[in-house]
Amino acid sequence: MTWNIYVKIGRLEVGRGNRSLLFICVFFVLLFSCNRRNNNISPVVECFETNISVDQEIGMEYASAKDVSLLIETFSDKKDDFLPFSVRYVNAKNGLERRDSPSISGAILGKLLHGSRITVIERSDIKETVEGISDYWYLCRGGTSTGIGGRYWVFGGFLTTTLPEDTIPLLGLWDTDRIGHRGRDEYWFFWPDNTVQTGTNETSTGFRGSWVLTDYMLTIEKRPIIFEGTVEIVLQEITVEIINRDKIIFHFANGTREILTRSNELF
Repeated sequence: MTWNIYVKIGRLEVGRGNRSLLFICVFFVLLFSCNRRNNNISPVVECFETNISVDQEIGMEYASAKDVSLLIETFSDKKDDFLPFSVRYVNAKNGLERRDSPSISGAILGKLLHGSRITVIERSDIKETVEGISDYWYLCRGGTSTGIGGRYWVFGGFLTTTLPEDTIPLLGLWDTDRIGHRGRDEYWFFWPDNTVQTGTNETSTGFRGSWVLTDYMLTIEKRPIIFEGTVEIVLQEITVEIINRDKIIFHFANGTREILTRSNELF
């Protein structure tokens, strides 16, 4: 007998400051009974769901997990294309409004810029039609360079799984081939409001500032993420080589280079 079991496990939402907690181990139980009738075996598979809540404060970053579900299905090709704790990009040239509830009548909390990178947490139960587009509402976080705003709802008709084609390829979160502090990988994050942050994963080491891209010359004004007293702003110029929208190379004035690959990690 051939078994076709589909297992869907939710992901743990964790701040980038604690990569060791990014995944959670969820156990599952497969229960079946065999009824013999005319030499045939009829398997019975039950579905289980578990809700797990984890709240942990890590330095200045907050990590949380909610509604991690386990679903076991058998003899079914049914699959849901929604993956909680996944990355989306805003595809709305005039910006996308953040609301306090999953409805067009929800109070407006602010607006996300075109090309903003956000993390989707949950999805509404029903669809709504907005500007002729029928889609769900999504509970999200992130999208702003300040990190302020908490969780909010946005309409899914203006979200995409990849960076919109009419935006600068530089936008978003990037993994690099450079090894940083304590032997950990480094990252770059470029926001549509021309804010940039670069540093070492799982540490507070790095820089934050502003960026301007003119042709293929990237100019960055940056300062340490954590500093005391007066700090000097550093000006850095980098030549950008765009391989494609998911891979770029930075060429520095000292002759070194850094390869950046678009990241799907949470931030």
